[in-house]
Amino acid sequence: DWVDWPKIKDLAERMGQNKDMFRTDVFVGVPSGSPALQDGASQEERRAAVQVVVSEFEMQPGTLQMDPGIFDDAARLWLAGYKMGNYKVVPNTQVPTKYVEKGYLAEGDVLGMKDAEAAAS
Repeated sequence: DWVDWPKIKDLAERMGQNKDMFRTDVFVGVPSGSPALQDGASQEERRAAVQVVVSEFEMQPGTLQMDPGIFDDAARLWLAGYKMGNYKVVPNTQVPTKYVEKGYLAEGDVLGMKDAEAAAS
């Protein structure tokens, strides 16, 4: 198997950590024309060629278990509170520093975050 699926699952779960009703889209693949796609490429070369990209995050409240009218009320109340200035801006400490610096997260950045968390605990 070319893809380390437990690693992909861990990545997606880490990106959605501490968030409710959140979807993480992850693209996994090998670039077209990669030597790893040629006959004779070793399993190690194929695994190394796999690229992982977090495409997007999105809040995805499930409507199957809830009355859809709840979302209309939530949107109405949210907008009313916003227009009244009834909110408090809080710093988002969950955005990784590497993402803020570079505008993207490479796989090594995420693994480094995991290592730092393990060392802190």
